Amino acid sequence: MIVMNPQSSWKEILSSYKAVFLDSYGVIKNHKGLISGVQETIQFIRDQGIALRVLTNDASRSQQAQVDRLRYLG
Repeated sequence: MIVMNPQSSWKEILSSYKAVFLDSYGVIKNHKGLISGVQETIQFIRDQGIALRVLTNDASRSQQAQVDRLRYLG
């Protein structure tokens, strides 16, 4: 178990992990598009070499359609 200082930034916290899982709807995007700051956050995760996985429970679109939509949004 990793114990974090309450004053730690999210960047400090992320550096303690090998992988990050993000929910597609509500974390990465919403009905208006990408959530503010998400592109920079994802770039930071990638720059740190942390594995990134996007999760969703949206069964109305295929996996490829979800990927295409996220690419379209940036």
